[in-house]
Amino acid sequence: MLIINLLVALLVPFTLGTCALSSVISRNGLRLMEKFFLAMLAGIALQVILMFILPFIKIPLTLAYILAGDLLVCLVMAIFLFFNKSFFFNRNELSQLTMPQGLTWIEISLMALMSLKFIYVFFEALIKPVIDIDAISMYSVGAKAIFIKHTFLDSFILQTIHDKPFFAYLSQAWLLISLQSFNDCLIKLFYPIIFICLLGVFYSQARRFWPRQFSLLFTFLLSSFPFMVFHATTAYVDFSQTAYYAISTIYLFLFIKEIDQKTQLTIAAHDFFTLSLVFLAFSLWIKRGGIFLAAINLVSIIMYLFIFKRKLLASQLRSFILPAGYFILLTLPWIIYSQASIFWGTLGVATQEVATQASNTAAGSNFQVVFSTLLNKLFLYSDWHLLWGMFILATLFCLWKKTTRPILFLLTIIILNIFALFFDFSLGHAFAYLLDGTLLDRLVMVSTPIVLFYCAEVFSPNPNS
Repeated sequence: MLIINLLVALLVPFTLGTCALSSVISRNGLRLMEKFFLAMLAGIALQVILMFILPFIKIPLTLAYILAGDLLVCLVMAIFLFFNKSFFFNRNELSQLTMPQGLTWIEISLMALMSLKFIYVFFEALIKPVIDIDAISMYSVGAKAIFIKHTFLDSFILQTIHDKPFFAYLSQAWLLISLQSFNDCLIKLFYPIIFICLLGVFYSQARRFWPRQFSLLFTFLLSSFPFMVFHATTAYVDFSQTAYYAISTIYLFLFIKEIDQKTQLTIAAHDFFTLSLVFLAFSLWIKRGGIFLAAINLVSIIMYLFIFKRKLLASQLRSFILPAGYFILLTLPWIIYSQASIFWGTLGVATQEVATQASNTAAGSNFQVVFSTLLNKLFLYSDWHLLWGMFILATLFCLWKKTTRPILFLLTIIILNIFALFFDFSLGHAFAYLLDGTLLDRLVMVSTPIVLFYCAEVFSPNPNS
């Protein structure tokens, strides 16, 4: 029975994600493995959004009602797909699914090492219950209460959730509901799955431009960061935020790269832009910091289009509006519920504290402590190996020999993310978390896949990259 329940827990989100992505992107622009992983990630997020909506229309969060909602949504999308004949997977792709040919011993070694890492992450995540105090007191307790009460519209549960987004609560609650029992080990099942999906999508994005061995090498490097591996085995939200935001940002970079030297919006460019905004919308459901991350990406792409691609934007405005509509549609339930007040409240508090500290001599000392701590964490600790040293070398090489608009666009987003850390930790509230070492690495983690992809792009052996 446990096996059947696990299949329900995984196949229902996968089916939901497959139907949704089939409805919004073409089926020819992505690799087969990429489609599988994207469908799983999208399905988990969409399942969370569906479970968020149901209690507001007086539908309890039980397995039967949730499956009925999934079925209804999938049927509506299936009718659309039937008439448009645009299913995500096609028969030819599935029939040609084989092991890669002509692997070198280096490629086999890299794949073997990543396989060992996958096994370790699954074993470490599922062999023990949730033991991290924040994950227990915040997320797992809320998920269990939702499983018992069949809703989150309960005073105790709302007090537990407070003003946090619902991704961790409802994704864990879905696992308990589909398993039909408490299971403190399997409640973390989605986190190692998200880890594998991130690596699979990262490799697929890299393989689009670079040789197989080079792509495997950088994917292996991504799988080897100790801090990221640790968080893939816990029930914290930071790794989920990292995966969804990194995928969104890299697809945004691929979109910029696709349109940089073109006057028309290609199908591939449209798919990249759509995936970027869809996954950016999903990231808003994971953590409150997603507001600022989304703002960085949206402001960056809007400025790029207005400065460099104004004619393309004007001539094909409808092709840009449609993905923007998906973004609004996916974030609207959360915005209506509470995110707007949280955003303005956060921004107001931040502005007030910055203004106060601007006239305070402690602001300068705060900046010095933030800068010193950040340098120590990035360059002297083993959490990220030599990633940030490679980033410095890549940036120097980029500015010296390989400056292109897409690379500079990605570099701008990375620098804005780093600047956001200074802004965040210079405030009185967050400064305490910098000193006790509980938050900095988790916020840095969000940028690490993007930084690694940037380094791979700069050092890539492909001259057209």
